[in-house]
Formats: sequence, structure tokens, C-alpha cells
Amino acid sequence: MRFITDLIITLTFWSFTAYSTVEVYQFFREASIKQVSRGLSSTVKFTEKLTQE
Repeated sequence: MRFITDLIITLTFWSFTAYSTVEVYQFFREASIKQVSRGLSSTVKFTEKLTQE
């Protein structure tokens, strides 16, 4: 009985950990993409202003 309980707890823990790891990775990936696109956007605007003048 103890083995089954430990097995269920272990499987639940590792399932949650695997799911959380993927979610955290996706969150940081999307956030970094947004930051890079913001940075590139301002750089592109600055370059366009320079080339227009």
C-alpha cells in the first residue's frame, strides 16, 4: 500500500514538474520575443528617420 501511495505521489510530482517546466519555458520565450521585437522596432524607426533626413 505504501509503495502505491509513493508511486502516485511521485508520478503527480513529476507530471506537475514537467508541465510547469514547459509553461515557464513558453512564458520566457514569448516574453523575450516581445522584448526583441520592441527593441528592433525602435531601432528600425530610428534608422528610417536617419535615412529620411
